[in-house]
Amino acid sequence: MMTERLKHNGGSVPEAKDFSVCALKVWDDCVQKKCLRGGLYFFNDRLYQTQDGEIALNPKCQVPHDFYGENINIQAVVGQNGSGKSSILELLYRIINNFTFMLELGMHRNPSAEQLFYVKGLHATLYYLLNGHIGTLEAVGDVMCFHYDSYEQLLQFEVLNDQGSYSVRTQELDIHNEVVEEAAILTPLRRMAEVSRRFFYTIVTNYSMQSYNDQDYYDEKTYKEFVPELEQGKGGKKQISRKVVEREEGDVWIRSIFHKNDGYLSPIVLNPYRDEGIIDTYKEYRLSLYRLSTIFIQAEKKGIQVIDGYKLASVDYTYDPWAVERKFKNLYLGKVRHDSEWIEFSDVASWNQAHQDSIVYILLCELGLKKLDFTNRIIRDVALYMVYKVLSIASKYPSYYKYEDFGNLESYFQSIEGEYYPERIHNLVDEIKKDKSHITIKLRQAENFINLINRDVRLELKFGDTFTFDFYRKKLAAYGLIQKDLSNPRMLTTILPPAIFSIDIKLKKDDETTISLSRMSSGERQLLYTCSTFIYHILNLMSVQDSRRVRYRNMMLVLDEVEICFHPEYQRQFISRLQDMLVKFRFNRYCSICIIIATHSPFILSDIPQQNILYLKDGQCVNGSVSVNPYAANVNDILHQSFFLDKTFMGDYALERMKKLLADVETYGKKKNNRSIEEIEQEIALIGDKFLKQQLTSLLTYKKTLFHHGKNID
Repeated sequence: MMTERLKHNGGSVPEAKDFSVCALKVWDDCVQKKCLRGGLYFFNDRLYQTQDGEIALNPKCQVPHDFYGENINIQAVVGQNGSGKSSILELLYRIINNFTFMLELGMHRNPSAEQLFYVKGLHATLYYLLNGHIGTLEAVGDVMCFHYDSYEQLLQFEVLNDQGSYSVRTQELDIHNEVVEEAAILTPLRRMAEVSRRFFYTIVTNYSMQSYNDQDYYDEKTYKEFVPELEQGKGGKKQISRKVVEREEGDVWIRSIFHKNDGYLSPIVLNPYRDEGIIDTYKEYRLSLYRLSTIFIQAEKKGIQVIDGYKLASVDYTYDPWAVERKFKNLYLGKVRHDSEWIEFSDVASWNQAHQDSIVYILLCELGLKKLDFTNRIIRDVALYMVYKVLSIASKYPSYYKYEDFGNLESYFQSIEGEYYPERIHNLVDEIKKDKSHITIKLRQAENFINLINRDVRLELKFGDTFTFDFYRKKLAAYGLIQKDLSNPRMLTTILPPAIFSIDIKLKKDDETTISLSRMSSGERQLLYTCSTFIYHILNLMSVQDSRRVRYRNMMLVLDEVEICFHPEYQRQFISRLQDMLVKFRFNRYCSICIIIATHSPFILSDIPQQNILYLKDGQCVNGSVSVNPYAANVNDILHQSFFLDKTFMGDYALERMKKLLADVETYGKKKNNRSIEEIEQEIALIGDKFLKQQLTSLLTYKKTLFHHGKNID
């Protein structure tokens, strides 16, 4: 396998405590390179290629590592349409996808999590800088090589037989009986935990309707993962193996890296979620309201203005009587089943007490909910929501793989026999209560609500109407259920009302009028949605505190075509706002952040030094030919140099009319000129550019003077 030679911490270059994605090498035989040429593409000047071909730290790096604040780096990819911006970014995603596929082989993956697919024919290398060390992730066909400082992982496919089956050569896992032992299953998980401390998590946003459509990737060849199986190993011992075969119809690698139920194991997520290219705008709106409610409340307490011209008026909550029932929408049209008996969801309240051997009743007991008044719909829904969340956690997250059989919602009210199930349910609830990560946030919200109702049953009536977060928070504080200091965003998230309430965010404008967030302009909401996506995922990633788990603290935020829906003024302010939000929420104190922006906006580019920009033209890097540094530069100069706008800054239709107008002025007085002087003067009067308008007026005046004196001088 050919690989780049690396020179770590060379010379007197000091170690920088920051993180930056630095370069991508595309090999000539890379099947997915599209219009890109083979070669190195540098996102910044942190690294460089020496004369002998080494990739090393650049001692002449010009942009300070804290230029955008401590532990924040911002860089850009620019070029005309078709220049290769999307190809560069998608190669990054494929490399991370393939690396994740290899790492997870041999590890138990819950059925509800999307299946990963390995992209064949990928030949590319990713370079990043973390705490002064160069990290590399190299994809060479069926081989993945990860290197960071002294840590190294080599993962490779091996052909098993002539029929085209493959296995992955990793460390051997010896099994002494026919049952896959827990230690064997967890070994790859521990390997991922080790990698996560040396790697980074990638969060991508792209709201373009034409991006990341499944149809665009159907022709890419992939490997498909099979379930683990035991096979004969050395010395007659049994060992675990993962076998993979060629893709089947409908297997598309990009589908699996949208938001997944994998507990942030796979180090990449694409936003918003697309189902065969379709974005569910209603679902995205509901998700954004939940995320933004936390952001606005936290921002108000910190004195942060999330969006210019608005401040928070209130966050209102209203009981949604169908919220829990919608969890069953994919099961029997809203009905649930007890063995052969069919019952309406609305009958659950009276039914559960009569079936005390069911999973749901045992869970209600374990959660301390069995004595609640189930004739009250709100109390019933919160209690059943908590049961649902416990089963959902068991079915989705790898750290709870031992309980995934509880997650089958068809057995939600199934009767059970013997002592084995009650003991397992007790253990499951006990583990969940100890879990303070993002996995259990919504369960803790519901628990706070139940505790409040138990303190004051009179509140049941109030929660049947619309109420504000401030009212709810004060009630929790009055009964000692929360701490007074809510400066930690994760703590704030846990005291929000549970998910059976719908959310309405009310904002107050500078003129004191109050509007709902839903009434804001599309550009304003797009700005909020983009920021809330990053904040939501970062908060979830930061909530994982156990160092033995997969725990990412380095984040790559990719903003692809970020200026969609943005007025030029929003484009001009965007980087400042994003950087300000990351700092004021103190994310850069707890994690390192590298931001890559693919853009066509000169206003965004004017906030980024030339050294942090990858310029693309006709599928290759052309950084050396760009003479104008866009940082704090004139917008017209940026358009001309950075976006390769060589012809003019006016529209093509106007340009053609200006050419014809100039020809008419120059030939004024000649027989072949078909336009009258009045028509020429009328069009000159329409011109917006003062200089062009003045020059054409002067030329026409000169031509008129010559004509009246009987002269015709070209």
